[in-house]
Amino acid sequence: MLHALTVSPMTTVTVPILTSLFALTIAATRKLPLVRIVETSIDLHSFGITANSCIAIQGNGRFHLETRLQQLPRPQAVLHIYEGTLDAFQLSRLESMLDAHAVREASTYKGPKLPVVVPTIADVRIEIARADGVQTVGYFAWIMNPAPTAYPQNPHQKLSRRKWSKSRLALAPLVGWFQEVEAMRWPELTESHSNLCGDPSSEG
Repeated sequence: MLHALTVSPMTTVTVPILTSLFALTIAATRKLPLVRIVETSIDLHSFGITANSCIAIQGNGRFHLETRLQQLPRPQAVLHIYEGTLDAFQLSRLESMLDAHAVREASTYKGPKLPVVVPTIADVRIEIARADGVQTVGYFAWIMNPAPTAYPQNPHQKLSRRKWSKSRLALAPLVGWFQEVEAMRWPELTESHSNLCGDPSSEG
């Protein structure tokens, strides 16, 4: 069980909470992986689920995957840690998607301007190793209930929303691939192996 992602049972979620999640899940950068993907969804309704998954994959296909899941009203998140190696086909698919024109041309990810209060959040952040540095892409999405006036309307947010929507389409194949890999059976490690989605261990 994990306490770090515990959130209070309220009906809206503010971006500072999400920002803290990002700081945790992408903090480990000891060695630059081929790609690091972080997917977060937060729903703080009565029986809502907060889920956070992150994976770091090296160029040889070796990966480290961590998932955290909390369903309200439970006060704790459950952590699972996996490591394994992608087979040649899976790695080839990944490299092909990373090299797709739409992904290479996707806008640099920038989170929403604070403050933002929304009931349900979905967020994806992807860091891709390129020859000239790290490309950071992703998107921020939400569900507003009951009225769209709950979200502050300003030029910055409207422009960001258009960029996020375009990035969401461009990254859909990559996110779908990640979810497929996450659903497979992989060797599970103990919580002592948690490294916030950093490098895979040298074991195995």
